[in-house]
Amino acid sequence: MDEQEPDVDLRALLATLRRRVWVIVACVVVFAAGAFVASARQPDLYAATSQVRVTDPNADAVFTGIQIKSDPKREVNTQILVIQSSSIRTCADAALGEQADALENLIVSGKGETDILLIRAASRSPQVAVDASNAVATCYVDAKRTALVSEFQQRAVELRRKSADLGETMSAIDAEIAADPASPNVALLRSEKAGLQDQQQELDQRADEAEVEAAVRGGNVELVDEAELPRRPFTPTPARDALLAGALGLLVGLGLAFLLERLDDKVRVEDVDDLIGDSLVLGTIPLLAARRLKHHHLPDTPRTVAKPTSAEAEAFRTVATSLRFSNLGRTKRVIAVTSADAGEGKSTVVANLAVALARSGLKVVAVSGDLRRPSLAEFFALDDSQVGLTSVLLGEVPVTEAVVRTSTADATNLLVLPAGPSPHNPAELLGSTPMQQLLDQLVQGGADYILIDCPPVLPVSDTLALAQHVDGVIVVCVPGQTKADHLEAACQRLRQIGAEIIGVTINGFSPRSGSYDQYGRYEYRSATPPTADASSG
Repeated sequence: MDEQEPDVDLRALLATLRRRVWVIVACVVVFAAGAFVASARQPDLYAATSQVRVTDPNADAVFTGIQIKSDPKREVNTQILVIQSSSIRTCADAALGEQADALENLIVSGKGETDILLIRAASRSPQVAVDASNAVATCYVDAKRTALVSEFQQRAVELRRKSADLGETMSAIDAEIAADPASPNVALLRSEKAGLQDQQQELDQRADEAEVEAAVRGGNVELVDEAELPRRPFTPTPARDALLAGALGLLVGLGLAFLLERLDDKVRVEDVDDLIGDSLVLGTIPLLAARRLKHHHLPDTPRTVAKPTSAEAEAFRTVATSLRFSNLGRTKRVIAVTSADAGEGKSTVVANLAVALARSGLKVVAVSGDLRRPSLAEFFALDDSQVGLTSVLLGEVPVTEAVVRTSTADATNLLVLPAGPSPHNPAELLGSTPMQQLLDQLVQGGADYILIDCPPVLPVSDTLALAQHVDGVIVVCVPGQTKADHLEAACQRLRQIGAEIIGVTINGFSPRSGSYDQYGRYEYRSATPPTADASSG
């Protein structure tokens, strides 16, 4: 049984066109604009066309008694080459004089299935175009007439020569009869002479007719229509050229769009399910207002969580609901939030998800577990570089002195544990026994959810070290930014160490620059905390 070919996914095609519409539009605009400019810069050319008819060549052989077999199409093609020959062009140049240098081009073509030849001359001067077309047509007709007259004249000369030969033969017969009148051959000779006289008379008649034809015939071509003065140039045509080039640009743009789509290795929303295996998609986060202004973000402008009535806040409430339902029948309180690479908005997800859970009446602790480039505390107007997680893990302060209750409206049940001073061994600290003890203490203190903002999985091993202490992991990805193989690799690494991936949150923001897409670029924070924007993870 033959395998059926898969149906074309029109939605996927339309989605591709929407994503790559800028490529298509750019190709159309570039092609059309380039053709318009190039065409507009060309000089105006005028064209004039004369028409010549090629008649049946058998008309010129009427006196030969021989029917000439001819192919009309072949005859027309032959005459086109004759018109384009150097002899005709030389004759036309002589007739044009100085105007010959102003002739741009000469095109000879047949007119459909007829015997008409079109002689089209082009020049920057309309008058030169007319004169050149008519001059070529006249030279061609004259050349054909001269050739035919010469042929008839040569035929008449040949017939006269044969008649003269017959006259000499008859004179010889007369001389033989006069020498021996009593010869028995006289009657035969006289009969032979009579036949020769008939032949001579016929030859003379045919010679006379050939001479008459040479005087009156005009060849097997005739000038049907002379060229007229053109009113407007035939080229350039910028609008038409731009339209044709735009159509070509559209085809090129479509091909380029699908090629780029094929070569694009970034995650697409419709492909997430295939990349994360059995894990769920907890929700999709739209663009945050602050992240839309990524390139205009001021260094001293702090980041904040989404407004309660915004579409973004509603999206995080949806993620929070999905998270709570994923815990039905199971105890999953300690959750790490990470991503494959940096710059994918995991800190934003942790801050807003924590607020959404707290606003629903749950006790939530948000832990800034990214000890290399912390940014979670900034969402709550706190300082990550002061007392925090590292201070507790190193035994410098108790956890009760490190956590801070936020002043976020409707989220009074939310506590934040900043990162604290930057350590030299973040992976060891996060995977240590004190970290497990800290999490147990927070759970015993009544926390319903502990959300830990973790470093990305691929650049560093911090999250893998911490994974042994958490109940589950949420992975954040950004369509159009996260590489598909990176997301797949991150999920695979987490599963290899036994971590349970609760689900994936799709962050709608797809920055074109500023993301840390190379593993080695994820480094410790400097002495002066780097400026963060809304896309930092």
